[in-house]
Amino acid sequence: TPSTCRPRHKLPHLTKYSGRRDEWTTWQLQALLKISADGDAIGDSQDQIAYLYSSMEGEAQNRLTIWVTQAIASGACDAEAFMKAAAAAFADPNEQRNALTKLSSMRQ
Repeated sequence: TPSTCRPRHKLPHLTKYSGRRDEWTTWQLQALLKISADGDAIGDSQDQIAYLYSSMEGEAQNRLTIWVTQAIASGACDAEAFMKAAAAAFADPNEQRNALTKLSSMRQ
């Protein structure tokens, strides 16, 4: 029935994220934009987590498997919580400091 049809995706599907730290910031932004633009097309919170998790591979999936399993089992999961867990696993803890150092060296 028309009332159960999901809207079409506006953005292309995410590329697979392998867990490489140097690719995290770009993939993270793409994932956040995808969920923001196409969350309704993807589905409910569990569907969105499944989408994000399936957009990872190898080491990236391995590092988040336990989190995803526990989040789904508890029913207390959403894309924002998934992205926070992924950021804790993959973001460069020195990113802000490195950016400031780079900016400082560019000014000299």
